[in-house]
Amino acid sequence: MTARADAGYALEFQNFGVVQFVQISSDPALNAYPFTLTAWVKAGPQPSDGLVATPIISKPFAEFDGWSLSIFNGDVRAMYRTASGANVSGGAQDGMNGGHIGDGQWHHVAFAVDASGGKLYVDGVLRTNTSWSGTPGATTSTSPVYFGRSLILPAQYVGLLDEVTLWNAALTQAEIQANMNRTLTGLESNLIAYYRCDEGTGFTVFDGAPSGGANDGSLNGVVFVPSDAPLESPPVVQTLAASSIGGTSATLNGSVNPVGTNASVWFEWGTTTNYGNVTPILLIGSGTNTVPFEQPLTGLAAGHTYHFRAAASNNVGVAYGGGFSFITPWFAKAHTNFTGGGGVAWGDFDNDGWLDIGFGGQAYAGTNRVGISEAWRNTGDGFSLAYSNFIASADFYSFATWGEGNNDERLDLILGGIFNDFTRVFRNTGDGFTNFFGEFGALPSGPISAWGDYNNDGWIDILHPPSGLLRLCLVSE
Repeated sequence: MTARADAGYALEFQNFGVVQFVQISSDPALNAYPFTLTAWVKAGPQPSDGLVATPIISKPFAEFDGWSLSIFNGDVRAMYRTASGANVSGGAQDGMNGGHIGDGQWHHVAFAVDASGGKLYVDGVLRTNTSWSGTPGATTSTSPVYFGRSLILPAQYVGLLDEVTLWNAALTQAEIQANMNRTLTGLESNLIAYYRCDEGTGFTVFDGAPSGGANDGSLNGVVFVPSDAPLESPPVVQTLAASSIGGTSATLNGSVNPVGTNASVWFEWGTTTNYGNVTPILLIGSGTNTVPFEQPLTGLAAGHTYHFRAAASNNVGVAYGGGFSFITPWFAKAHTNFTGGGGVAWGDFDNDGWLDIGFGGQAYAGTNRVGISEAWRNTGDGFSLAYSNFIASADFYSFATWGEGNNDERLDLILGGIFNDFTRVFRNTGDGFTNFFGEFGALPSGPISAWGDYNNDGWIDILHPPSGLLRLCLVSE
């Protein structure tokens, strides 16, 4: 087992001639029974060796009520004692002896107590166990919990401490072994206090197990140092904003650091923060760098809000990114390479069953303004320019409208407006557009025109309002 890829931190207790400790205010939850205390400990020789036991973690024995994990002459000791004097100590003054750990190496220590007695494990192996002396029961101590000291014993611990947990259950050996080399989520059943010790700075070590209350600890002279405890971590995953959002589709984005173990990623998504949908799982590998990942969604409903978050897992556990959301628009860009600005109208000028576009307007060629007259063909999956520059490019059109002006079953086009002194009618010849026949080749300038057979003669007519006057132009065979 190697140290976790993201390093993390541990608490360091040094021998500066002043007492250094972490203090956690008393809370009834910390008098757990059944009970398990676990921690990663890196200790060498203690200044008090040969004199008294050095407390590592303790709820001091005020009136012989409390529990402790300590080290004496390099051996780890553990004790649990009730106010009545009943105890799990193995008959020793300093508690059950779990053997030598004072070798300057990391060791995982677990002390479990239930009605059958106490068990002390080191590195996942049962070192010793003992029955109760007296009637089994819970401690009721109102003393704080301390890391690195005790109010009863004068000695101070010197060494490192990491990943401290307290449970209101007696964990089995299998459970201890399953948890010891990984960081926890903080939501595990029966976990009532959890100190990752990964803050890295500041004067507080935070409790990461919300079910037992916020039993944070205050640091007194203790410092954070990079940890090399043999831990693995769940992947580090982050949710990123969605992209390519359309009326019925979007792409979900995230990033993940596998922290050196084979990781899988996916997204949870839905119309509420309960999600309810899961994307296919992607295999990311076992790198130590942050890499992006994405997943397209299709079949969404337009105008809806969707929520999502990224997720990742490895053999240690599952991690989740923060929640994001996006809204699918009612309308989305389908084609964006049209040129210029002006008037536009729908019409199936090539009779293929797809609505095409007639366009008249203006654009800029450098600093010069030029006129545009164009017909764009709908190909079914986009638009292509079919015809352009019906006549002189100097004409600036501001409106467009389709109509069948000569009953040849092909839509013709009116382009015109107030930016020139004429409005033109263009005949659809089937292979392009030409200036319409007869006296209607150029109408006076006007804001817009309309087609309609007002006299029921079978020929469509033109309603045109030039210069504030309304003109009706009759089309006849």
